[in-house]
Amino acid sequence: MKQKLLNDHQQTVTCLMSQGQNLLREMGQYDRAAQIADALKEAQSRQKPTIMFYGLYNAGKSTLINAICQKKIAEVGPVPTTAASQAVDWDGYTLLDTPGINAKDEHTQIAEQEIDSSDLILFVLDNMDGFERKIVYQVIVDILLRQKAVAVVINQKDIKDDETELPTSEQPSLQKIAARVMENLHRQAQSVGYELVDNGKLFLGIFMVNAQMALDALNEPIAEDRDMIYQDAGIYSLSHTINETLRASSRVRMLMTPVTNLKKTLEEARIAYQQDELFGSKSEYAKAREILAEARQRTQERLMSEGLLKIEGCFDRVRCLAESGKPYKQEMEQLQQDLVELIQHVAGQETKNTSAALKALNIPEIEQPAAVSSSTGEVDADLSELGNWLEGSIAWIPSLPIPPQCKLPIMLISFIIAQILKDGKNKDGNKDQARRDAERMAAYYKWLNELRNSEEKVKATYTDSVQTYLADHYDAQIAELGQKLAQVSDACEAHIRIADQINKLLLSAGNEIAELALAL
Repeated sequence: MKQKLLNDHQQTVTCLMSQGQNLLREMGQYDRAAQIADALKEAQSRQKPTIMFYGLYNAGKSTLINAICQKKIAEVGPVPTTAASQAVDWDGYTLLDTPGINAKDEHTQIAEQEIDSSDLILFVLDNMDGFERKIVYQVIVDILLRQKAVAVVINQKDIKDDETELPTSEQPSLQKIAARVMENLHRQAQSVGYELVDNGKLFLGIFMVNAQMALDALNEPIAEDRDMIYQDAGIYSLSHTINETLRASSRVRMLMTPVTNLKKTLEEARIAYQQDELFGSKSEYAKAREILAEARQRTQERLMSEGLLKIEGCFDRVRCLAESGKPYKQEMEQLQQDLVELIQHVAGQETKNTSAALKALNIPEIEQPAAVSSSTGEVDADLSELGNWLEGSIAWIPSLPIPPQCKLPIMLISFIIAQILKDGKNKDGNKDQARRDAERMAAYYKWLNELRNSEEKVKATYTDSVQTYLADHYDAQIAELGQKLAQVSDACEAHIRIADQINKLLLSAGNEIAELALAL
């Protein structure tokens, strides 16, 4: 991410956290305000990303840390030895060894707190029997839903006799377990409406390692032997992924951490602030208002995060196709279809759930969303036409031809031209060719700039369309309910004002998370 844009995001995150801190104080939630103040101070002072090692206890987290660091730092043992988080410095990162998810309750609470302050989670399983436990996949998906990057590590603790000569990642038994883990993970993700395939920047994949074998390699006297064992044990592959993930976007992920913590804290504060008894006979109206506000927030977050990722992916494919001289119009047509289907799917789910929740309150005069058929549960025609306002709004992509020379790496072309211009004594022909190549490169960069401008226009159009839909389907009714509740008493009016500020700040935090996710 460009430095100026990164600084803009840093200022936005700082502003959001300051607003959240002030709002929580106004609500009288001083403990939560102090948490945000501490998180803001840490975000401003932290210089390196944090990698958390999490998972089932006794799966080999501490051994894995020792293997990655290539020295014995973390305590290991056959029983849960990590009662509190242990921080280790490694290669510009902070590694956190934490209690397992099935350790004592107070230990699990420690780990939960560390998730909030970590930038990458390595979830460690072993190849015994823990990988079939449902809680494993519930926890992993929950972490992903909190916008945390996760890599699943299967640590080999039991190796079959006929596989000892094979590298860890090539052993059929481990490959079978990895496939099973992925299957279970997909099933759990789909049960809560999360798609792993669309979130490759957060879910980094499954890695097979043998931490103990790598740790034992420290005793090898010959460096080449140690390196070969480390390679076979899968440690180098895992370390490379960590570096590739964090070095390319470490500051972005370090900004993502405080803003996701702010969002979580505000959501907890909103629940704690709900005082239904304050509204007396109007308490059901207050519940209805909260249902609508929460549905609006969820809808916006899903439409923005998933939609912007689809747009970015489409333009990446368009650039690759165009640079190869292949047609790309179909990609844009598919994008529009994908965006319409996304809006239909997300809006349909939320409308259906909101209708059921409002119906349970039994308030006749509150209009319930009618976009989902109560008899079939299918999306009605009104909802199926939600994407109509996207028609014609997709900005057309410039169709400038890509110079054939630009199929070579741009940096290589630049070097060749520079050398010809520098060394071109009595080489006027070469100079002329260099100038022509330079002109082609200029045309390429002009095309690339127009392509990026078109991408930003499409994102802006989509964002405006989402906000228009949300305003039409949620905002008016939320405001109307707020006005009715504010008339009950001065205390109710003040309560509604604070609730509106919470909801507004939550929406802003959600938008910032979506934008940061694009930069990962």
